[in-house]
Amino acid sequence: MGYKLILAMDAITFDVLGFEIYEGSPNDSKLLGKFIENLRNSRKLRMGDFVICDRGFTSIQNYHILISRFLLVPMIFARKNTDLKRILAILTPPLDIWSGKPYLLDIWKKIVREFIQIAEIWTGFREIRSNIELFFNVAKNYVRLNKVHQFTKESILKKVIRAFHLTSELIRTAKLFNIGVRELAEM
Repeated sequence: MGYKLILAMDAITFDVLGFEIYEGSPNDSKLLGKFIENLRNSRKLRMGDFVICDRGFTSIQNYHILISRFLLVPMIFARKNTDLKRILAILTPPLDIWSGKPYLLDIWKKIVREFIQIAEIWTGFREIRSNIELFFNVAKNYVRLNKVHQFTKESILKKVIRAFHLTSELIRTAKLFNIGVRELAEM
């Protein structure tokens, strides 16, 4: 039995915002809502923030959850069969609007507008999205994250926490010496 790791990081600073480990191989698209809720509850995400996800998180439900429930702008890299019109058709404003928070409607409309603008230029965000791959490459090459031979979730958690902290610090230190993350990942 294996484990699945979901990581949230700041795409610019490479700071780890949070991560979760799941037993087995659950589908990514079913995990996003709870993961985002945990990040929001820990105040790592705020209304209006952009959330970049890979194709594994593509589902109409995830677009709806990120926009209407959490008021976030999703940048989920679309699959070939992703229908933007269908996604927009199911979006509904959050229920809090009707319970005395009408200001949320303006925020929701702004987020939907930003989502539409971003959807037209997905490919422009490939470089930012690739930062998470660079982060994992640095973690695997320098912090031995590729050699995780633990058998319990707790032991994996300890190893991953150390590896992510060291990777963030290594990237930050490399930047002080004008070594880019891509260059560090390929060394």
